[in-house]
Amino acid sequence: MPIQIMLQRIVSGLAIGSMYSLVALGHVLIWNAMGILNFAHGELVMLGAFLGLTFHVLWGIPFPIALILVGVTGALIGGFLRRTIYYYLYRNNAVKENYLISSIGVSILIINIALLIWGSIGFSFPDVFGNTPFTMAGVRFIPRNIWIFAIAVTIMIVLNVFLGRTKLGRAMRAAAQDKETASMIGINVDLVDTLTFGIAAMIGSIAGVLLAPAMFVTVGMGQAIGLKAFTAAVIGGFTNISGAILGGVLLGVLENILGAFVPSNYKDVISFVVMILVLIIVPKGILGGKGNDQDER
Repeated sequence: MPIQIMLQRIVSGLAIGSMYSLVALGHVLIWNAMGILNFAHGELVMLGAFLGLTFHVLWGIPFPIALILVGVTGALIGGFLRRTIYYYLYRNNAVKENYLISSIGVSILIINIALLIWGSIGFSFPDVFGNTPFTMAGVRFIPRNIWIFAIAVTIMIVLNVFLGRTKLGRAMRAAAQDKETASMIGINVDLVDTLTFGIAAMIGSIAGVLLAPAMFVTVGMGQAIGLKAFTAAVIGGFTNISGAILGGVLLGVLENILGAFVPSNYKDVISFVVMILVLIIVPKGILGGKGNDQDER
């Protein structure tokens, strides 16, 4: 493969990889906080795309404001799910399998609610970032991909600063590491878990809006993205925030490069092959044993 084509695929892969990273962050935050896999997380991405479509296209709200509204709405939905379904399971000392089954049920519920509201057809989202490409050093750049990557990186930086530098962020990390000790020193663990769930949902819903201009907005879009993001989190190390970011970017780039050598029908297989190979070599993921946010469960 010529070097310029390789660079082109790397640049394109960084944009989709940054989206995988954002959604993977949600998986990791929820796992660190509650030790559960939330397979409804992809559907929050889908809801974000539809909410963005409603706010910006149907209601005419300017895109930056619509993006903020989607994030706030996503956070409220995530917090609501934590305070209702998942809180009920927590209070009744449910086993992990019950959380898993419940998250699948929530996923089906969200899909059906979306079908009732928006229907089963796909919608196109206007290219709010601009679609006139430009060339630099022989590589073609699309403004949409640059904006997607820049916003995603900004969100990741803000999240890391929030978790590491603020009192609430440190409380969230403390609760993730040891809930009993955190409760003893005065941290409201239940509130912290709800906030964590809300933040994860907010990031996922924003990712849905950012992805919307690059693909049709349909009720099924969240399943594919959620599964890819889960794969990215596993590749990077499921308990590690930095690992989720690395895994997402790596998966996006490799998927784009290796996609040149396989038929388009088999492109989605690449991510799972990469995950299997990584786990064979590094069972805990690339950064799974470095700086984890919680001990092994």
